[in-house]
Amino acid sequence: MNTNINAGQHEVITITPLDADEQPGALHDDSIPSWAGPAVLVITPAMDGLSADVAVPVATTPGVYTVNVTGQAPSAATFTSSFTVTVQAQPATHFGFGFGPVA
Repeated sequence: MNTNINAGQHEVITITPLDADEQPGALHDDSIPSWAGPAVLVITPAMDGLSADVAVPVATTPGVYTVNVTGQAPSAATFTSSFTVTVQAQPATHFGFGFGPVA
């Protein structure tokens, strides 16, 4: 799974626990999914852990970053699923100039 977010923007990502057949699955009663990603992304999970706001600061270098979400099944087994955030460069608005030596 992948989402594209420009630097300076944010997006709410929602998760759904699924079983092996891609049907709605159960989480452990005391389990709140945890979200982890690189420090260049600002990830703010909701209280129930089933969604998070993922923000990309303006100064973030364009690239592809992985976010992991970990949950716990009723059996107490943990599982992790991942998605990537592709940070795109801001659109050009002007040119910069480089000057060589004067000959």
